[in-house]
Amino acid sequence: MAYSSWHYSPCVDCSTSVLTRQCGGHDVLCKDCRKERRRVRDHGRYNSRPGYHHTISVDAIVIVYDPTPYDDGGYRCGARFDQKQVECMLRAEYCGFAVGTRVMDAAGAVFVIRERMNGKGGMELCPM
Repeated sequence: MAYSSWHYSPCVDCSTSVLTRQCGGHDVLCKDCRKERRRVRDHGRYNSRPGYHHTISVDAIVIVYDPTPYDDGGYRCGARFDQKQVECMLRAEYCGFAVGTRVMDAAGAVFVIRERMNGKGGMELCPM
């Protein structure tokens, strides 16, 4: 369909008049509504990317309690891991912690390690 002459059409979001040459097929949007739609679209894109689900406020965590005894391969209380090590140990390929292990970050927040519920395997930190 060919373009028609210039005319004013209402914006589909806010109903303000917009000078346009469209004759159909696309939403007529004013500049502000177009920017808002783009911002909402991009915000969803960036937040839906896969990545490390839980962030730790500092660069290290400390083991508070490990249900597996140290002699059987568990960690001692006070063992310290940085954030990159924790990210790797929570992945499905490695699973370096036992379920039920309690860890604490430097701010004093305590987390418990549990299996992921989404069926992909691996573990996650869950605040207590």
